[in-house]
Amino acid sequence: MPRVAWASIREFLSIPADVTGRGVTIAVVDGDFPPHPDIACDARRETLLVRTTPPDAEPHRLEAASRPWSGGEQASDALAERFRDPQAGVSYCALRLGWETGHASHLAEAIGGLHGDVAGRRNANFWARLGLVERIAGFALPLEPTTAQGPERVAHLWHQRADLAGRWLLWLERGGCAATPRP
Repeated sequence: MPRVAWASIREFLSIPADVTGRGVTIAVVDGDFPPHPDIACDARRETLLVRTTPPDAEPHRLEAASRPWSGGEQASDALAERFRDPQAGVSYCALRLGWETGHASHLAEAIGGLHGDVAGRRNANFWARLGLVERIAGFALPLEPTTAQGPERVAHLWHQRADLAGRWLLWLERGGCAATPRP
């Protein structure tokens, strides 16, 4: 299958050229994805599901299913599983969708994956995951600016991200939102 460029995805989904990434979420998913009301289309959100395995893949609105949802647990669990997806693009889309829903149940899973994003040098996933963590926690831990230059700068930035991931993990282990005042 040919690699799809971002521009063709925008065109495929009929996203106008003047619309930037802010407030626009594109999720391309293969497999099952639960149509939970927290992630399905509503008055403020248009959620499109694109299954890429058929040759004539088309986006379809993800409408909420009327079934018993136990407080969003099934959707939250299924979404949190996608945070760990080995395909960085699937993981990134799931993290962005997690940011939209903002479920507190995603906090431990999101924090737990920060080190993996650093180790795998998944920059976009790291920042999407960090955004999810900060949204749920309600604050951000500081990331010190670097003064390193050249090749040392890149290594130093990744070291800082690993340190930040460790501080979030420590915060969670000490009780997280429930037990720790915000710094």
